[in-house]
Amino acid sequence: ANDTWIHLALGEVFLRDGPWLASDPHLFTAKGPPSPSSWLGSAALYSIYDLTGFTGLRIAHVLAVLVILLLAWRVMRKAGSLPVTAGAGVGLFVLLSTYRLVQLRPDLFTIAATLGLFLLLFTRQEGPSRGQIALAALLAAVWSNVHAAFVLGPALVLGASAAIGAASLLPGSIDTRAQERGRAGRLAVAGLGMAAASCLNPQGLDAHLAYFSSGQETAALEMIADEWNPTNLLRWPTPYLPPTIAAWLACWLCAVSTLFAVGIFVRDRVKTHGAHPRTVDPGLLALAGAGLVAAGVASRFLWLGLFALALLGALASRKTAASREGDGTVAARIVAGSTALVAVAAALLHAYAGDWPLLSRAMRTESADYAAPYPTERYNTHAIWFLSDTGVEGHIFNDYPLGGFMSFWLSPKLMMASSGTMNVSRDAMAANLAVGARQTLREGEDYAALLDRQGFDLFLGAGYPIEATPGRPIPCTIRHLANEPGWILVFRNLRSGVYLRRNAENAANLARIAAYYAKAGVPFDAERGFETEKTIRAAPEWSLEHGLVPIDFEALVAHVRAQRNPPHVDLQTHRLALLYATLGVYERALTVDRFIQKVEPRDSTSAWRVIWNLVQLGRWDDAMTAAQDFEARSQAAQSSGASPWSKLIEQLRAADPSARETLVAHLPVLRLEQVDWVRSGVALAPARRQRSRSAP
Repeated sequence: ANDTWIHLALGEVFLRDGPWLASDPHLFTAKGPPSPSSWLGSAALYSIYDLTGFTGLRIAHVLAVLVILLLAWRVMRKAGSLPVTAGAGVGLFVLLSTYRLVQLRPDLFTIAATLGLFLLLFTRQEGPSRGQIALAALLAAVWSNVHAAFVLGPALVLGASAAIGAASLLPGSIDTRAQERGRAGRLAVAGLGMAAASCLNPQGLDAHLAYFSSGQETAALEMIADEWNPTNLLRWPTPYLPPTIAAWLACWLCAVSTLFAVGIFVRDRVKTHGAHPRTVDPGLLALAGAGLVAAGVASRFLWLGLFALALLGALASRKTAASREGDGTVAARIVAGSTALVAVAAALLHAYAGDWPLLSRAMRTESADYAAPYPTERYNTHAIWFLSDTGVEGHIFNDYPLGGFMSFWLSPKLMMASSGTMNVSRDAMAANLAVGARQTLREGEDYAALLDRQGFDLFLGAGYPIEATPGRPIPCTIRHLANEPGWILVFRNLRSGVYLRRNAENAANLARIAAYYAKAGVPFDAERGFETEKTIRAAPEWSLEHGLVPIDFEALVAHVRAQRNPPHVDLQTHRLALLYATLGVYERALTVDRFIQKVEPRDSTSAWRVIWNLVQLGRWDDAMTAAQDFEARSQAAQSSGASPWSKLIEQLRAADPSARETLVAHLPVLRLEQVDWVRSGVALAPARRQRSRSAP
């Protein structure tokens, strides 16, 4: 996960310098030192890596998830579920928690600790023993150093204590009410003991207020959409973000189950004055309600739905047991059959509309994914290895999700603009978001001035020129600086690009880059920068190794060249045109697409690429002519909106220069479904297992 790298990077620093740092070791935009709220968790992860490498981290991750699933099973069983019902409940828990479980972060400790807390404090109707209370306090002391969500522990225990205490005021037998008062008191002691013990952390009492103080000086947590996106049961889920449709439906099941349990509890305690034996545990009911509230606040807490599932499983199992004691087993069969159907439905939903499609988009094959210690393509690693190997220094703009990976591999020589620590001032984060979107913030300040004000020495652009999606509003930043005179392109491949600011302070960086290319036998001009087409021709092996072109590029060029006599167009012709366009080799792309237009004059996708390439080159008259010519041939040519292409070009040409550059940088030329086709055969950067902190 992106945050795994943050914890590895910080863990090394915490082990070396302790949890009380004087400044942020990775972010130059930081307001102050990073929070030590997860210092022990970060240190543990780095220690595993340092001792065993990435293989050890993977083994530790698998073991942690297995422990969590075992604890989830025990929670279901201890709550009263039969084995078959408990199995279905664990399946639904997986559906709710997969997005969290696949990420190697200290959050896993929080999940395990919360489930363990239930087994420790909530399984006895008379309440926890003194020894259990002491163990809970010890757990809280460790928890408060491992992960910032430790507050969840005492909050759940104290909340459940209050709920059980309130339940003791309702009608019921004298013994039941006395037992509930005693249980509530013991849980209150446990919760207060946990709250006190959890002060034994580097921040003391302030660690308990971290959630409420977030966003006052640093960026708000809500910006992390895949964690703090609320679960709104009255609104259909947002595509490409948690909660997925499957998790949303499971959350609905949890909500209905909890409301059903509330009805049974009220019937037993109020309407019948406690005449019925108690069928709903008020402690478990309180945990189920708290879990739903937490999931509603943020999707990262969906896993707390396990308590509602345990509540439902207990009710279903009691119904089954009651029917077996009677004259027939019809109800038992209905419950068992329903449980099996729920389990099958959960598996299907998880596979087709749950977290699995959300996560598996980045997967290729088992051999490719598991042979490497981490997915290099995900982190634009060709560009990052370039930054590491050249030894450049200074401040770099990076896309927010890459901050942790870059912190681990590139600091302290390079300092990042942002990362998942959110230890960035609100103004700096607003500026970073504006830079990433190629927008400005202040009146009269253009984009170049914003970059100057932020003090960037380098800029890492990434992504493919595709349309924006809800989960990726700015899918490509590679072309943001293509026409900025104060910057020079120093690295380019199909998916990423690195720019260096032209100034005296970066003369040493430029010399390092020139030396790197000279040693690699790659042409590089200090004035013109990195020339993609020239590099492909002069250094074909280097181009293949560094992800500029696919392995079959020469054969592809020869194939398209052979199609000229007699004229013929196939999918490979379109692929070559897209490769050139994506790489920014616009003249070559125009040559191929104009050939396609000559053979197939009504081909709208090729026609749009012609216009797109001309727009990227700033040839507005030619772009307008191409658009009008195609519109005259076919009325099917439309932009991504509802206007003809000629109108779009007219709007772009009429915009002020700064706004026009932004609009042009965001124009798509690839469809999302074409990305895998275009990058097929492009070499992945090799995964590195050890870092080099010395200059080359």
